[in-house]
Amino acid sequence: GDALAKKLQGLADEIEYGKGLAMIRNMPVPKLDPTMTEEDLAVMLIGVSGHIGNVVMQSSSGLRSVSRGYGLPLGRVQAEMTGETPKGGLQTNNHFRLHTDRSDVISLMSLRTAPSGGASRVCSAPAVYNALLERAPHLAEAITQPIDRIWEGVNGFFRLPVIGMTPSGQCTTQISPSYVENAQFLDNAQKATPVQVEALDAIEEVGMELGVEFVMKPGMLYFLNNHQIYHGRGNWSVTDNEAKGAWGNEGRLLFRTWISPYNSRPLPDTDEYRTIWGNVEGGKPRGGWDQAVATGDSPKPKIPADHVYYSLYSDRVQKHSMT
Repeated sequence: GDALAKKLQGLADEIEYGKGLAMIRNMPVPKLDPTMTEEDLAVMLIGVSGHIGNVVMQSSSGLRSVSRGYGLPLGRVQAEMTGETPKGGLQTNNHFRLHTDRSDVISLMSLRTAPSGGASRVCSAPAVYNALLERAPHLAEAITQPIDRIWEGVNGFFRLPVIGMTPSGQCTTQISPSYVENAQFLDNAQKATPVQVEALDAIEEVGMELGVEFVMKPGMLYFLNNHQIYHGRGNWSVTDNEAKGAWGNEGRLLFRTWISPYNSRPLPDTDEYRTIWGNVEGGKPRGGWDQAVATGDSPKPKIPADHVYYSLYSDRVQKHSMT
């Protein structure tokens, strides 16, 4: 009704014009309401997301996992194997460093928790940048300079600063440390400099210091704006049945949507931003799988079979991030 529409509009305004994130608790997941099925919750989450904006099909230049939502409106975030490095298009119970997704806004809703671990992390991108300006100005400058990361298209990568400003004077940021790491194995991409790698490590370290970490309890649903909020996660344990290969029915499970809000900010009108987003006008559908398809297929990085995930970065920061 009108009351719900007003509440969701307030949530959308907070995501775009306020802190950049918001949470709804006590969604009727099966843990809280046994009459609800996963199918019910999927329809409900897509419906709520549709009040905030256009639901965008999900995509990835790295792990093209159908279970994770590749080419679909809903992703299931869950373990399908264990270990730090995903293999064969499967999701694993590894940690993710702070990053942004390929959409304006994402939602994540918890259906089940892990036996232990699996904490979610969020932090403010402008707060991290401001901290770097005070503590290490050369690193703050480094994230305003172009850096290559893998993407669709004939080159297999794009070149853009980690953080910038929109025509409306708002923040925009785009980073995935694994995409930068994978670009090191592309012949025609510019390799990240030691200062750039140090700056990306600083985003992780300062972001974990200034941000918050929390376990998504069943029924929690949060939305965040990828232009101003970084998110990540810690490692988690799997159940005994999962460890025996019975994946999917137990253990940590989140549902995810990608959203182009009706009130989203305009983006810089450059070839690079159009490569990522397609449409740079505010309030329009953009990003995600449709833009990936429009951009076209790309050469794949020649990643060695024994490559260790995130080994480009500081081992000290990596160990801290994994906890």
